[in-house]
Amino acid sequence: MKALFKSKKRALLSIVAIAVVLLVFVNVCASAFFSFALFKKDGWKKFEEYSYGKELKSESEWISDNSQKIELENEEGKTLTALEIKNEHASHSYIVICHQYGGSPYSMEEYAKHFYNLGFNILLPYMRGHGKSVYNTISFGLKDSSDIADWVGNITEKDKDAKIAL
Repeated sequence: MKALFKSKKRALLSIVAIAVVLLVFVNVCASAFFSFALFKKDGWKKFEEYSYGKELKSESEWISDNSQKIELENEEGKTLTALEIKNEHASHSYIVICHQYGGSPYSMEEYAKHFYNLGFNILLPYMRGHGKSVYNTISFGLKDSSDIADWVGNITEKDKDAKIAL
């Protein structure tokens, strides 16, 4: 009976030791990933370049040729930056296109062209912690939503008949 108890005890201790080693390993890897890729400005771009060894395209010619940079002061007193593309046909229809994590307004070219061809005016804001944003940290949408509300308010101030899609 004692031999069986010692064998179960050793097995349990072995499992606990393996679990602790795995937890430490996962914690170290996660900490490195988060500090390197997530919480540094342009960290994801650097992470992709490091991981895949490729040069990432940062700007599209179509957006560069058709947009103008606009700025807006948010409720925190910081300057927000976006690219605006006015449709050549007078329109009261607007779309605000937000880029994905690690992206930029330029990464949304395909969508911008699509909605431009449908007659929309386009607004492509820089999300917090990306590109020309004055913020150095990413809020994962938590604070970006108030910035988008500020942009929508800016559009409605300029155009009282604006119809806005997000």
